[in-house]
Amino acid sequence: MKGHVLLVNEFFSDNVGDQAISMGFERLISDLGFSVSRHGYSSGRSNMPTVVGDAARSKSSAISIFLKKYLSSVTLLRSFIWGAQNIVRLVKVASRNADFAVVGGGQLIMAKSNFAIAMLCWVLLLKFFGKKVYLLSVGVGENVDGLERWMYRVALSKADEVYVRDHAGRWKLSNIISRKINFLPDAAYYIQSSAGGSRCGVGVFITDYSVSLRYSSEVGVKDSCREEYWARWSSVVQEMVNEGRSLYFLWTTEADRDETQLFLKHYPQFADMYAGEALPLDDLLQLLGRLEFVIAGRMHALILAHVQGCMLRPWIISRKIEIFSHEYLASSPADLRQLLFTTVGALLEARNV
Repeated sequence: MKGHVLLVNEFFSDNVGDQAISMGFERLISDLGFSVSRHGYSSGRSNMPTVVGDAARSKSSAISIFLKKYLSSVTLLRSFIWGAQNIVRLVKVASRNADFAVVGGGQLIMAKSNFAIAMLCWVLLLKFFGKKVYLLSVGVGENVDGLERWMYRVALSKADEVYVRDHAGRWKLSNIISRKINFLPDAAYYIQSSAGGSRCGVGVFITDYSVSLRYSSEVGVKDSCREEYWARWSSVVQEMVNEGRSLYFLWTTEADRDETQLFLKHYPQFADMYAGEALPLDDLLQLLGRLEFVIAGRMHALILAHVQGCMLRPWIISRKIEIFSHEYLASSPADLRQLLFTTVGALLEARNV
């Protein structure tokens, strides 16, 4: 092995997209001849949901929603709590013997989250222990202000290289910091296609309604209620059914799965098209490799479908999906994969000259 890389990202997430990012980077770094160890960016353990009773779940959800809403409005308090909970873990990782660290990808620059304090702490500690720090394929959210903006600015200024996953992100970061910002495709594009044989059917990825509400101002579409949101999805689904297409309801997050289940209860005529409770990354990739067409409002549902050679119909639910549609869909997944290999390879080899 040429050396060791600390890979820091959200691979513990229940989001299949985050798992795809981690898989892509891990395979890329390994193919370049380096060993790699994965470490959680915002959490050191899985946040996959556990099975609890309905009453307990309801009470826990109510408390959780209240705390998240309160903490999200008090950046300093939220950041202090996160730092106190994670500092020992970060020091242990940052002090390990490694040549450098890759932090990314995914949307790690995002307002009202723990991501600002996480990026600041990771970058400062990794630099303190003498590591080269590369922020790679990072997604940049909208409207980062105040203390979070300052934390991102410091972290970005200390990192050795910064690569964002879309060209719009370069413009957004120019409003936060004056430094060289490069482009690198989303790491999920490093996953090789396993598609083969005949294709049939349409994959439908219904996005969690709360996501639609959160980003409605970005795209100028706001449904007055969940039922109105479902009605728009139902119209598209019925259109596909009328064309005689086979449909499969899929998901990449637990919240999207729950939304899909509610949708199917409301529209029971589509219920037999549900893909099922368990949908790990490998299973999703195999299924996508057999589908002809995908409709989705999640970026990594679209990326994985793109990798697997599906035709795509993006559901424009946010600026992120809009940007993805403009910047990625005209490119070949093979070309994006090669760009990942050559760019990251150049960074790692330069460190080992």
